[in-house]
Amino acid sequence: MPFLTQYEISVRDARDHFIQVRMHLDARGPETVLRMPAWIPGSYMVRDFARHVRGMRASAAVGRRGAHLPLRITELDKDSWALDSSALAAGTVILVDYEVYAYDASVRTAWCDSQRCFFNASSVAFAVVGREAQACEITIQPVQGLPGARLATGLRPVKRDRAGFGRYRAKDYDELIDCPVEIAAFDDFSFKAGGAEHRFVISGAHRGDLERLKADVTRICEAQCRFFEPDSGRAPFGRYVFMLAVLGNGYGGLEHRNSTALICSRADLEPGSEGYDTLLGLISHEYFHSWNVKRIKPQAFAPYPLQHEAYTRLLWVFEGLTSYYDDLLLLRSGVFTREQYLKALAKTITQVSNQAGRAYQSLESSSFFAWTKYYKQDENSPNSIVSYYTKGALAGLCLDLRIRLASGHRKSLDDVMRYLWQQYGRDFERDGRGLPEGGFGAAVLAATGLDLSEEMAAWTQGTQELPLATLLEQAGVMLQLEAQTHLESRLGARWRSHPAGIEIVQVRSDSAAQASGLAAGDLVIACDGLRVGEQVLLKCLERMERDAATDIELLAFRHDALLRLQLCSGTARLQKAQLTAAAKPARAALAARRAWLGS
Repeated sequence: MPFLTQYEISVRDARDHFIQVRMHLDARGPETVLRMPAWIPGSYMVRDFARHVRGMRASAAVGRRGAHLPLRITELDKDSWALDSSALAAGTVILVDYEVYAYDASVRTAWCDSQRCFFNASSVAFAVVGREAQACEITIQPVQGLPGARLATGLRPVKRDRAGFGRYRAKDYDELIDCPVEIAAFDDFSFKAGGAEHRFVISGAHRGDLERLKADVTRICEAQCRFFEPDSGRAPFGRYVFMLAVLGNGYGGLEHRNSTALICSRADLEPGSEGYDTLLGLISHEYFHSWNVKRIKPQAFAPYPLQHEAYTRLLWVFEGLTSYYDDLLLLRSGVFTREQYLKALAKTITQVSNQAGRAYQSLESSSFFAWTKYYKQDENSPNSIVSYYTKGALAGLCLDLRIRLASGHRKSLDDVMRYLWQQYGRDFERDGRGLPEGGFGAAVLAATGLDLSEEMAAWTQGTQELPLATLLEQAGVMLQLEAQTHLESRLGARWRSHPAGIEIVQVRSDSAAQASGLAAGDLVIACDGLRVGEQVLLKCLERMERDAATDIELLAFRHDALLRLQLCSGTARLQKAQLTAAAKPARAALAARRAWLGS
């Protein structure tokens, strides 16, 4: 049996935020190269995880007495190190020791403090180049300074204690880095859905109703398993782990093959709150990714090129369509009412309507440049980019309604997703086949018999407005967009309070703020001779709207220079969408609404 690469994970003192790693591998030639990923699948930005490594050293046991021979290590690039194993006999065991700084509270890297530890192996475990396809094992020791801590992970256990600490096996390096690890004195519950065991762990102080959460999440999981496998309702895994970290203020998630890492704010666990509904949408979103992105993948991700960017124009399919279905499946599972679903959908329409960049960037371009534009946003991003999540969700809505209406409700986007699952997802682990760049339109045609390539090209390759109002009305739902009257809308700028006035964070194109000469970072201190507060500036803008000839002076600091600006009006205003089910729709619209929403 070949020697398995082994990783030992330990934490000497959680307060210093370092994770200790020891690797065991065998010599198989004059040089052994170790390489750490530059990014983590599901988060499309190069993060250079190797920059957090310190104190790397290597040695080998030689001779009968097992004396340790230090090995020379040479840096090859920002992610890779070479071990000089030229003096070693084949099969000699090499030990590599290093530490990783772990203080990123997101779901993407690693975190360790006196409350909890969490890590993705992509940010702590080096791959042995040339052996990525081979099985490996990881042993995780109890963390010193974390009393009562237990361990949760999607990895397959080999030998572990009652708290979950011990040895786990991955069939290859890809599986190792796709199974995050949560260590804390967490709460948890279990349930079964789709024939698979599910575990939900919650780290952090909270007052959540776990029985309600368990009931809701169970229904969500069952609905999604039935969505992709209507006949069997089977999940594509034998077990699944939800890992939720509760913070004072936070939100986010990252999908994995049989688990997900989630973050929410403490108030989000209160049933009936808007935050709780948002949390359920996040849970639904990441679970849907078990099919759409973890198994149905773009060709560019099969396999993942973890040392550099993987470009695809299809993220709107994998993230956008997932964003469309996450709330829709809350409705279908019975977790949401129709009114809750329409409220959530209206929120998405509001977000897209207020993205000025939608006039400059298409969905395909948004997908392609996710690495630099979406994940590296600055103060001008709202004016230049559109989200492939939110606008992608609305493109999915338009496509779904278009298919339903054109086919007399015999077909829908559901058929397209199931076709993709059958063609690319169900057997992905065996054949590794991804969806080609131009393959989605062909999938729509194959699944529905409808050639919608011209409309889809307009919606995803162009920047014109989506036909939301028209399609929704044909489905018995009325859309209204109303201009907002608060300061951010009237000024056309995001702002925050400052002891000396109002600090500008972002300025929208064609807004009053832009017309007046304001820019991000400016500190507005006076308007019309009065010290600025929200109400003072709002009243000045209202006067400007009533009489454009009004002469109003703004005083602002840019860096340390005082600016005297003329307050001007702009055309851009934030909008808010409202969706209502038509009270007496036409017979065709009522049939369409029942087919789409069930009522």
